[in-house]
Amino acid sequence: PWYLCNHRGITHAALGLAVMAVVVGGVAAAIGRLLRPEEPTRLGSLVLAAGLGLASHLLLDGLNTYGIRPWLPFVETWYY
Repeated sequence: PWYLCNHRGITHAALGLAVMAVVVGGVAAAIGRLLRPEEPTRLGSLVLAAGLGLASHLLLDGLNTYGIRPWLPFVETWYY
């Protein structure tokens, strides 16, 4: 289906996962600094947590019949 081919594009690939983990971790760190400026915010921990959450999403998407293309934009092979 057209929707799944586009939905499971670069955002459902290793490169997209890495970029999104840094962005989500950075946003969470910025919010933490705004809400509690007196406490140090651990950017690395937040990026790791975001990466693990995103990776679990990709893992679960890879278990269904539509699959994922984890090596986009370099390889377009679907894995189911």
